[in-house]
Amino acid sequence: MDEYDGWTILRELPAGRQAKVFVVRSPAAEAARVQATRFLLTVMKGQTPPMLPEHEALEYYIERSLPSVIQTLAAGDDDATLGVLKVFNVPAAEPARKKTLGRIELEVLGLRDHPHPNILRLLHANVEKHFIVTEYHPRGTVAQHRDLFKGDAVGAMTALLAIDDALRPLHKQGVIHRDGTPWAHR
Repeated sequence: MDEYDGWTILRELPAGRQAKVFVVRSPAAEAARVQATRFLLTVMKGQTPPMLPEHEALEYYIERSLPSVIQTLAAGDDDATLGVLKVFNVPAAEPARKKTLGRIELEVLGLRDHPHPNILRLLHANVEKHFIVTEYHPRGTVAQHRDLFKGDAVGAMTALLAIDDALRPLHKQGVIHRDGTPWAHR
């Protein structure tokens, strides 16, 4: 399998000290795009697609299939097909390496075992390759929304209580948020 288990990097996001962060496309969405591209290239080359039954005319097949192929290729990525890839910076030397890998394992366990609407959902993890993929929210980071609750103390406290409610069970388990992972509060 490839470097990130089929997740395709689209662009880099601002990173923290602990990891590099990227917006990625899911393996299923990438496979659909590759299949659609291959079909379209086959048609453009004037070749009969290998899956075309002999009794059907190429024009009939194209008439039926081409709209969905074009739609697949033209469709922009949406939140359901995207994720956030976090590639952890793992030191080469012990004992720092062992400590960092332990933190990654705790983060994976915390995200997997404590689903909460105010925490990014874990989509994929590969501790051996030092990365995880969480759901993507295009609203950005908390730092990008510093003025969101300006002049709204009740709104700010409500948001903080929701975050506290989400993080408390993780902190009890020993999982600590350490970097600029995209904003999880909905």
